[in-house]
Order: sequence, then structure tokens, then C-alpha cells
Amino acid sequence: MRTRLTPIGLEVSGDAFTAAQVDRRSGSLRASVRLDRAGASSVPTGEELERLTGVLDRQGFEGRRVVVSVPDADLLTAALELPPAESGAPVEQIGRAEFARLHKRESGSLELAMWPAGSAGRSGQMWLAVGCEHARANALLDVLEAAGMRTVGLDARSAALARVLGGVGRGEAGLSLLVDAGHDGALTVVLQGGQMVYQRFTPECGLAGVRKASEGTLGPEGAREAMYVVGLEADRRAETATTASLREQAGSLGRDVGAAMAYAAHRHQAEVRGVWMSGPGAAVPGLARRVGELVGVEIRTLAPGASLVGAVEAGGADPALATAIGLALYPMELAA
Repeated sequence: MRTRLTPIGLEVSGDAFTAAQVDRRSGSLRASVRLDRAGASSVPTGEELERLTGVLDRQGFEGRRVVVSVPDADLLTAALELPPAESGAPVEQIGRAEFARLHKRESGSLELAMWPAGSAGRSGQMWLAVGCEHARANALLDVLEAAGMRTVGLDARSAALARVLGGVGRGEAGLSLLVDAGHDGALTVVLQGGQMVYQRFTPECGLAGVRKASEGTLGPEGAREAMYVVGLEADRRAETATTASLREQAGSLGRDVGAAMAYAAHRHQAEVRGVWMSGPGAAVPGLARRVGELVGVEIRTLAPGASLVGAVEAGGADPALATAIGLALYPMELAA
């Protein structure tokens, strides 16, 4: 029987746990939280998870069923040219073998998911494939289980973000692009007709460097205020190490977004019509505007709950929740 509430979507990044749960019946965001963490490891400690579960209870989350994101650093990706899905060929088997060959892994050592990326041509069809080694996935799953959580899904952040972008940008013609500016890096996904056709993760575009530079002179609280209150809106005459670092970060993001836009437009012969930014970087004053100026388009800040009834009022306007909401919306037919 389908339950009223989704599993808890749980993103584990280098600086925070982010969680969200959706009420299917009302279509609203039931609960959400972003909890800072001190450890930078992609596998949290039992002590960290004990603190997290206490916070989840106090914030109104129900149950211990979770869909967790595979850390981007552990995710393997590839674009594969394979037979079309309707060809009758064993596409999954062929794709698994080719994916393992490209990444020099044994095919049986990988969790793998793939989907068509665009229409089929005479020579075949492009597929996007993402995978994770069993050993790396199990390390995360084991510590979650020990903390009393039941993992019903393990998902790529790009797939989670695509669900949210598909809901928010459903009216856009052409290509829709979302760049998630996070602590660990920038993750860009591109959709065409609601289908993800491209993804790109760039660790060097993460906010970790900005935060580290700021904390060295301002301390954790001062660095947070400099990033999320002042951001890039400071007077040039009063520019600090934080704003200088953010300007450099905006330049890196601009180059990355520009490259993704150019590739996607050329590969799919379509114009990029809508561009959004999510993740904690989207809350940095002036960052989305500056990146938009560099690439020559308007970049809108994503309110990930915009397609959920009442979610914006309940906290779904926070762009840092995008991955967690997308994870909560994990297809139930795939849940364990």
C-alpha cells in the first residue's frame, strides 16, 4: 500500500546534511532541514547520524525510510551510444559492459542506472549512464542502517535535480539548465522535453575554497555572514577576501555554465531557454546575477518547492533544498 508520506530525501555533502519529506496527498512539503556538519567525509560517522536523527524527529519528519544521494565524488558517469530502447536488443547488458570497460571496472562490481538522452538516430541512441561501485555504496548504506535508517533508494543527485527542474521548468521550450552551486562542486543538469540529456560535475567550482578562505580570517560565523548576507553586493571599495574569493568563484562558475550551455545547444541543436541556480550558492547575494552577466543570460534562483502546493510557504523556497526534495520524489516503483 502506498504511504501518504514520501521517504526522507537525504543529501550528504561535505558541509551539511539536507533532508526533505513530501506529503503525497496534499502535494506539500511536510518537513525540511539543513544541518551543518563538521566532517568532510562522504560517509558520516555514527555520532553525526545520531545527532541528525534527533533533529529529524524535532523537525516533524516521520519514519526512518530514506533515499540518499550518492556523493558526486563516488559517482561514475558516461554518455554511451547504444541501440534504441525499442530495438529489442539487450540494451542494459550492452550498456553495462561498455560502461565497465570505459571505467576499467568489473561489470558485477557496479550499481548502474541509465536512460535515453535524446531521440534515436540511424546509428543508434545516446544514453546517459551513472554508476557507483558496490563497495563505496555499501560503506554509506551500512552506517545509515546502523543508525536505524532504512535506505529504500540510492540515487544520483543529477537525477534528483532533474525531477525538480522538470517540475519548475515544465513550460520552457528548448533546453532547460540548472546549475547546483554546492560546497563540494558545481553540478549542472540539462533537460530537453522533461528528459535529462546532459550532466556535468565540476569539483573545482565548489564553495569549499571560499568558505576556507573566509574562515581563516573571520571564523565560521563571520564567514557565513560574509557569504550569505553580504556576498557579492559589497561596495568595491570595501571589498574583503571573501568577496574577492566569491568574484573568482563566479568567474569559474561562469566558464563552467557557458561550456555546458554551448555543448548542450550544439549537441541537441536547440536553444537554452531557461537557466536556474540551486544549492547553497544560489543564496549568496549577487552570485547568480554575476554568473548570468558572464554567460549573457538571466539566471533565476530556483525555488525547488515551486511545483509543490504550499511548499514555498513551508520552506521550499530555499534553493539548498533542491537535491533533497528531488530525492524525496524518488519513483516508488524503484524503492526497495
